[in-house]
Amino acid sequence: DSTFAYQGAGKGVEEDFLHLLHRFTLEDFRPDLTLILDIDPEEGLRRAQARRGYETRFEAMDMEFHHRVRAAFLTIARNEPQRCAVIDASAAQEAVHREIMEHLRQRGMAA
Repeated sequence: DSTFAYQGAGKGVEEDFLHLLHRFTLEDFRPDLTLILDIDPEEGLRRAQARRGYETRFEAMDMEFHHRVRAAFLTIARNEPQRCAVIDASAAQEAVHREIMEHLRQRGMAA
Protein backbone atom coordinates (compact mmCIF):
# COMPACT_ATOMS: atom_id res chain seq x y z
CA ASP A 1 0.00 0.00 0.00
CA SER A 2 2.79 2.44 0.87
CA THR A 3 4.51 1.85 -2.45
CA PHE A 4 1.36 2.79 -4.35
CA ALA A 5 0.80 5.85 -2.16
CA TYR A 6 4.36 7.21 -1.91
CA GLN A 7 5.99 6.16 -5.16
CA GLY A 8 2.82 6.03 -7.26
CA ALA A 9 0.66 8.95 -6.20
CA GLY A 10 3.39 10.90 -4.44
CA LYS A 11 6.26 10.61 -6.91
CA GLY A 12 4.34 9.79 -10.08
CA VAL A 13 5.70 6.30 -10.79
CA GLU A 14 3.35 4.57 -13.23
CA GLU A 15 0.77 2.40 -11.47
CA ASP A 16 1.10 -0.39 -14.06
CA PHE A 17 4.83 -0.59 -13.32
CA LEU A 18 4.15 -0.73 -9.58
CA HIS A 19 1.63 -3.57 -10.10
CA LEU A 20 4.21 -5.46 -12.17
CA LEU A 21 6.87 -4.91 -9.52
CA HIS A 22 4.45 -6.02 -6.80
CA ARG A 23 3.55 -9.22 -8.66
CA PHE A 24 7.23 -9.96 -9.36
CA THR A 25 8.43 -9.43 -5.79
CA LEU A 26 5.42 -10.41 -3.68
CA GLU A 27 3.30 -12.51 -6.05
CA ASP A 28 -0.28 -12.28 -4.73
CA PHE A 29 0.63 -11.27 -1.19
CA ARG A 30 -1.61 -8.63 0.38
CA PRO A 31 -1.50 -7.58 4.01
CA ASP A 32 -4.30 -8.89 6.22
CA LEU A 33 -4.74 -5.42 7.66
CA THR A 34 -3.51 -1.96 6.75
CA LEU A 35 -3.90 0.69 9.44
CA ILE A 36 -3.97 4.13 7.86
CA LEU A 37 -3.16 6.82 10.41
CA ASP A 38 -4.89 9.75 8.75
CA ILE A 39 -3.91 13.30 9.60
CA ASP A 40 -3.86 16.62 7.80
CA PRO A 41 -0.46 16.76 6.06
CA GLU A 42 0.48 20.11 7.59
CA GLU A 43 -0.12 18.76 11.11
CA GLY A 44 1.68 15.52 10.30
CA LEU A 45 4.75 17.41 9.12
CA ARG A 46 4.67 19.66 12.18
CA ARG A 47 4.65 16.58 14.41
CA ALA A 48 7.40 14.87 12.41
CA GLN A 49 9.64 17.91 12.64
CA ALA A 50 9.09 18.11 16.40
CA ARG A 51 10.47 14.58 16.89
CA ARG A 52 14.08 14.36 17.93
CA GLY A 53 16.16 12.85 15.14
CA TYR A 54 13.30 12.89 12.64
CA GLU A 55 14.00 11.66 9.14
CA THR A 56 13.86 14.24 6.36
CA ARG A 57 13.53 12.13 3.21
CA PHE A 58 9.75 12.49 2.92
CA GLU A 59 9.42 15.56 5.12
CA ALA A 60 11.47 17.49 2.54
CA MET A 61 8.88 16.86 -0.17
CA ASP A 62 6.48 19.67 -1.06
CA MET A 63 3.00 19.87 0.46
CA GLU A 64 1.31 18.70 -2.76
CA PHE A 65 3.27 15.44 -2.49
CA HIS A 66 1.86 14.88 1.00
CA HIS A 67 -1.69 15.66 -0.11
CA ARG A 68 -1.37 13.18 -3.01
CA VAL A 69 -0.04 10.48 -0.66
CA ARG A 70 -2.87 11.04 1.81
CA ALA A 71 -5.47 10.93 -0.97
CA ALA A 72 -3.97 7.69 -2.29
CA PHE A 73 -4.11 6.01 1.12
CA LEU A 74 -7.73 7.09 1.57
CA THR A 75 -8.58 5.75 -1.90
CA ILE A 76 -6.98 2.41 -1.05
CA ALA A 77 -9.06 2.31 2.14
CA ARG A 78 -12.29 3.10 0.24
CA ASN A 79 -11.52 0.43 -2.37
CA GLU A 80 -10.59 -2.25 0.19
CA PRO A 81 -12.57 -1.55 3.38
CA GLN A 82 -12.45 -5.21 4.44
CA ARG A 83 -8.67 -4.94 4.74
CA CYS A 84 -8.05 -1.28 5.61
CA ALA A 85 -8.89 0.77 8.66
CA VAL A 86 -8.61 4.56 8.66
CA ILE A 87 -7.75 5.97 12.06
CA ASP A 88 -8.01 9.66 12.94
CA ALA A 89 -4.41 10.35 13.92
CA SER A 90 -5.22 13.93 14.92
CA ALA A 91 -6.81 12.56 18.10
CA ALA A 92 -4.89 12.23 21.35
CA GLN A 93 -2.23 9.52 21.38
CA GLU A 94 -4.22 7.40 23.85
CA ALA A 95 -7.34 7.55 21.67
CA VAL A 96 -5.36 6.56 18.58
CA HIS A 97 -3.86 3.64 20.51
CA ARG A 98 -7.31 2.50 21.67
CA GLU A 99 -8.68 2.61 18.14
CA ILE A 100 -5.71 0.65 16.77
CA MET A 101 -6.15 -1.99 19.46
CA GLU A 102 -9.87 -2.23 18.73
CA HIS A 103 -9.21 -2.92 15.04
CA LEU A 104 -6.66 -5.56 16.00
CA ARG A 105 -9.09 -7.19 18.45
CA GLN A 106 -11.90 -7.20 15.87
CA ARG A 107 -9.65 -9.19 13.55
CA GLY A 108 -8.40 -11.55 16.24
CA MET A 109 -4.90 -10.07 16.13
CA ALA A 110 -4.85 -8.92 19.76
CA ALA A 111 -6.46 -9.95 23.01
